[in-house]
Amino acid sequence: MADTTESTNSQTALIGNSGTSTPWLVAGLLVAGGMVGFFYWRRSGPIATSVPSSLSDFRAAMAAECKLDQFAKPPDTQLLALYADSSRMQGVIAEQSGILRRGQPNCDHIVKVLKSVNYPVE
Repeated sequence: MADTTESTNSQTALIGNSGTSTPWLVAGLLVAGGMVGFFYWRRSGPIATSVPSSLSDFRAAMAAECKLDQFAKPPDTQLLALYADSSRMQGVIAEQSGILRRGQPNCDHIVKVLKSVNYPVE
């Protein structure tokens, strides 16, 4: 009997350290989320704003060879996003760049091929 009265008068042991780890857990999650956001922002920022050299070379060749002024302007962000997301468009532009380098291109045919891959041509 002595054991029962002694155990009922003692405090119950709590699991954990009564909530002091919660602020550290929240702070750790915020730091981890901030780091993920920072690396995602750093990774996507320069790619979205810079023009790939193959695209800029193609646009310069189209402006020079076909005398199309719309290719002399800098590309808009929509075109950059389309180009970055479409391997098919990248392949077509590489192929058409080769045609332009060889000289005497059929500009109407090139524009038709560009439209087939949703390249925004006026």
